[in-house]
Amino acid sequence: MARPALAVLLTAALSALLSCATVPRAGYPAVPALEVEWTPLAGGIDSSAFRIAEPRLRLHALRVDLAAEGVSVVVTPSSGKESTVMSRKTTTFLAEFGCAVAVNANPFDPASEREGQELRVVGLAVSDGATVAPPDSRYAALVFGREGRASVVAQAEVRGDADIRNAVGGFFIVLKDGLPTGDGQRRHPRTAAGTDATGRFLYLMAVDGRSPGSAGTTELETGELLARLGAVDGLILDGGGSSAMALRTGDGRARLANVPVDGGIPGRERAVANHLGIRAPPL
Repeated sequence: MARPALAVLLTAALSALLSCATVPRAGYPAVPALEVEWTPLAGGIDSSAFRIAEPRLRLHALRVDLAAEGVSVVVTPSSGKESTVMSRKTTTFLAEFGCAVAVNANPFDPASEREGQELRVVGLAVSDGATVAPPDSRYAALVFGREGRASVVAQAEVRGDADIRNAVGGFFIVLKDGLPTGDGQRRHPRTAAGTDATGRFLYLMAVDGRSPGSAGTTELETGELLARLGAVDGLILDGGGSSAMALRTGDGRARLANVPVDGGIPGRERAVANHLGIRAPPL
């Protein structure tokens, strides 16, 4: 009788271990299937919003056709010092640089509540061909080549002579060749980005968290959501209280698509370092 009991215990222990593993799992049912309905937001940009009951989630997504006429990428320029930019809220960045949409990007230091403060960008950042901050081998990046296509890469693989027009760094890859990967335990507000197999379509996503209406996603769930939007590769950008997605309204103003939670206060937007914006003509 002891051997079968031991076998059951070992099997249970192995199952528990696998449930916490940070390796890709094909078809991992992190979130339910989504009925994605895209609504035109600007020339070359479509928008969609979702509410999921279990796990309790609220998110907003964008699909950008990088080959569409009038579409271009904008990354926060340097302040003039290496790895340093001036802090801005995402809504401020969108308005200042004439973008249709914008999201927060790289992690940074130190945390800031004020705009116009010098912040240190962590990880790769390239703005219009000029390197703002060098790669950080721990993390991943979203890279735009001079031909306009996008790709998700490990920053450790970025060479000094790489032909990069724009790039933003994030934390970790959560979707690789269509398979979600990463931690499946910790939930946070998330900003994430992904690309299709051709690099023509860019997917941006903001997931609310730390609120009664939305618990936030794990890394695995974030990768799964990106895949269900249409991405095959994806990464998480800076999240938590920094997570923000701004949209241009019909009158040219900026509004938030998500509900940021800075310092535990719902709706308060943090001033962050680097941003990724998309310029596009109005409809």
